[in-house]
Amino acid sequence: MRFDAIKTIDELRAVTARLIQTPSKLQEIAASLPVPELARITPEGPWAIVHHLCHLRDLEREGFSVRIRKILGGTNPSLPDLDGEKLAIARGYGKQDAMAALAEFTRARGATIASLMGVTETQLALAGTLEKIGAVTLGKVLSMMLHHDEEHIGLIEAVRKRIATQRRETIQL
Repeated sequence: MRFDAIKTIDELRAVTARLIQTPSKLQEIAASLPVPELARITPEGPWAIVHHLCHLRDLEREGFSVRIRKILGGTNPSLPDLDGEKLAIARGYGKQDAMAALAEFTRARGATIASLMGVTETQLALAGTLEKIGAVTLGKVLSMMLHHDEEHIGLIEAVRKRIATQRRETIQL
């Protein structure tokens, strides 16, 4: 997949403004459903909303924030890849508390955004080597992060809509 790297301070401001909005978008979706529905896997599956929230939390804490910190602190550091499917199974995402995962994601995202304050255009060009991908700049990591957020928001919204449709159909019966 191709993601355009963020190269300017204006682009950084625009991207961080969008990244800051992710927790509130997720909160809005989660609040629109009864808590038990957040763990519901629809026939289209394979993930319920709780799976997505846990995945976002873990990738924020163990993926994106680590990559950002390593790039800013090193010379071409090795950056870890995280296998979301393996984490979901190993950590039992489906049995976790969706709202707690969202709160933890929100805190982690705040810390990530704080770590970007004062980043310069020169730092946006700093690079590391992302496992399974290759060379990536800080600007590219931030672009990938935004794309990842948008992808999961779309998937979560699709699950929410399927649940709402199923609930309406059940009521009509």
